[in-house]
Amino acid sequence: MIIIRFYCLSLEYNSVMEREQKINSGVYDNNFLPLDFNIHNRNRHRPLEADFFDRVVALTKKDKPKKISGLPENFDEIIPNFIYRGSWPSNLNELIKKKEISRIVTMYSSDDESEVKDLVKLKKQIKKNHIEHHIFDMKDNKAYWQAAEKALDTDKKTYIHCRGGSIRTGIVSLLTELLYRKQNNQTIDEDTVIKLINDMASHGYNYNKDEYLTLFKEILKESCDRNLL
Repeated sequence: MIIIRFYCLSLEYNSVMEREQKINSGVYDNNFLPLDFNIHNRNRHRPLEADFFDRVVALTKKDKPKKISGLPENFDEIIPNFIYRGSWPSNLNELIKKKEISRIVTMYSSDDESEVKDLVKLKKQIKKNHIEHHIFDMKDNKAYWQAAEKALDTDKKTYIHCRGGSIRTGIVSLLTELLYRKQNNQTIDEDTVIKLINDMASHGYNYNKDEYLTLFKEILKESCDRNLL
């Protein structure tokens, strides 16, 4: 049995040697997110990075989800038969037909002229198909939470997307699943966290880019503050 208690501290990727030294000595600083483990009746602390960051890095070498004919790039299922994710839907009719989507959550940047123009076109297509459309301008971290909460406030099949379906969609997908598990009293243990982070990586979330790693840290910390982890 594994019992995990998350401390809401910032994350820092460290060398394997440095992490192992801290694991063995039990010494931590404010750059670690330590966990309580109870494995084979042996209690110990160790930083989360020692487990999932190595797996994330390994997973980024794998291919993205296979392209499904007629569906957007990076298409996948977040919550079975309920919430889906992917890139900007170029063929909206096929998406609606194949997955019976009746609701779309769009994430864009009002500072990106091309996204603003594409949004105008998408709004017309969505209006023509008479489905719900919720739009979020991703100016700050608050917008990620709002998008995830909106995705879950109905029982209608929902598609969430940004431009490429990797970064903004990756964060919102993570939050959507955490919120869903919390609402349904599902366990969120170490394996669950690793799976969610791996899902982000396999869909193209780039942890090696400073701004994306910082965003991930901030979102993870707030998830702790909200008792989702």
